[in-house]
Amino acid sequence: MTQILLSGSLLNSLMVMPYNLLIASGWTRFTIYQNSIAAIILVPLLFLLTNKYGALGATFVWVIVNAGYIFISQPIMHRKLLKNELLTWYWDDILVPMLPSLVVVVLIKFSLQKIFPTFQMNIFIIGVIFLFVMTASVFNLVKERFSLKKFLQNNLYK
Repeated sequence: MTQILLSGSLLNSLMVMPYNLLIASGWTRFTIYQNSIAAIILVPLLFLLTNKYGALGATFVWVIVNAGYIFISQPIMHRKLLKNELLTWYWDDILVPMLPSLVVVVLIKFSLQKIFPTFQMNIFIIGVIFLFVMTASVFNLVKERFSLKKFLQNNLYK
């Protein structure tokens, strides 16, 4: 259930910058419409899925609402504000930066399940996994990699 909830939160976090763009451009009416439509559809769905599946059903609604924002609202927004940039946003701004971290997390998850099937996570192991994921992310992003290299050169080689 936590993985589903985190997936919905990941999708939600991807909407922060587009939402800020909508507000900054003055197109607040769009946010009102999209949230009203989402509420009309998802509130009954929340009751239905929660009654049938409990908390797990609620987590699926969280994923559905945020997936709707990514795959329905974004194409509409990009038709007006950032014409011909939707695929670039999906690829360069979402998939490419996320891919190394996602690969590291999946590899660690399946490795731990395969090698240590009864292994229990603790805060230290979560911290180590976090460091691996952040390292993969930083080395994937050229600008951040350059900044890290410059920082290390200035502070370690004085």
